[in-house]
Amino acid sequence: MTEKILEVEDLYFKYEDGTEALRGITLAIERGKKTILLGANGAGKSTLFLHFNGVYRPERGVVRFQGEPVKYNNAFLKKLRKNVGIVFQDPDTQLFSANVFQEISFGPLNLGLSQEEARQRVEQAMAETGITHLRDRPTHLLSYGEKKRVAIADILAMQPEVIIFDEPTAWLDPASHRQVVALLEDINRQGRTLVLSTHDVDLAYSWADYIIVLKEGRVVGEGTPEIIFRNDTLLETAGLAKPWLVEVYDQLLHKGWIRETEQLPRSKEELFHVLGHRKTVSFA
Repeated sequence: MTEKILEVEDLYFKYEDGTEALRGITLAIERGKKTILLGANGAGKSTLFLHFNGVYRPERGVVRFQGEPVKYNNAFLKKLRKNVGIVFQDPDTQLFSANVFQEISFGPLNLGLSQEEARQRVEQAMAETGITHLRDRPTHLLSYGEKKRVAIADILAMQPEVIIFDEPTAWLDPASHRQVVALLEDINRQGRTLVLSTHDVDLAYSWADYIIVLKEGRVVGEGTPEIIFRNDTLLETAGLAKPWLVEVYDQLLHKGWIRETEQLPRSKEELFHVLGHRKTVSFA
């Protein structure tokens, strides 16, 4: 049995300027899974995230955490935000303290933890994100990739059950991109539920357990990566490209250079394995 840790049902939300951001969204996030939300800008991803931890209150519909409807009082919201943390796309909107150690300390201290327990959490979060050497550095002097990892450490120190990442690899150089993706894997292996938004279909295909596709405030498709990226109609509707792995695999099949496999390759290593067992091809 899978357990739903976050759910929204028939969710509607409109901004003050009249923009309808969410139009009857119903979906569920499974505990311990890696879920990705795909969709163009304006699809409603960030707005939905801010409903997950109670920053926004829906016009209509319900948000549930661990099966319990969200209540918009201080006690419930404090519990919710302790357990559902958000790492924003731009770390400069999240970081505000003078140095890295103070920045990561803010959350645990705000939870009412002792100085010693807060320090232990900060040390652990810095070790997990590989930024212990930055502990005394001013946050405004960090590189963009370093700021990203500090922002993640901010949330890790709160020890939430769910961590939401809004475009976690946007604007990162290739090395920083690999570091962040590896860090996300480590965090998930610890048992935390991860929810990401991204425009990176290659990341979504190779990394996610489950994908939810949004368009103009509605869910237009959901399923495993193999199901999503085999649905040409859905991809066209949502304006999504195919991952390069799927395109290459399809071309190899079309040319008859490989046999169709039961499961699509989800990594270049899996694709190389398929190529290693390809049919003998005559070029005569």
